[in-house]
Amino acid sequence: MLHDLVAMRPLVLLARRFDPGARDRYQQRLLAAFGEPLRRAQSQGYVRSDVTPADLLLLLAMVQAVAESTEDRATVDGSIELVLDGVFNDLS
Repeated sequence: MLHDLVAMRPLVLLARRFDPGARDRYQQRLLAAFGEPLRRAQSQGYVRSDVTPADLLLLLAMVQAVAESTEDRATVDGSIELVLDGVFNDLS
């Protein structure tokens, strides 16, 4: 999903131009969509127990900011790896 976010930067930029009410509605829909899969991943031990759906939105914004600051794909991919390392539990 994070790689798709980077690939669809024009769509993200369009969404930023929505009025605040529309942006809030879409954000609430994303939070609701993230909720159950996140809880399932946490219950199975894949994701840290302290991660919330709101944290996931913040992580999306962080990756988007990196993608907007550079054209270097390796840097963007590295930011995605860093974000994922912070979310997932080490299962080794």
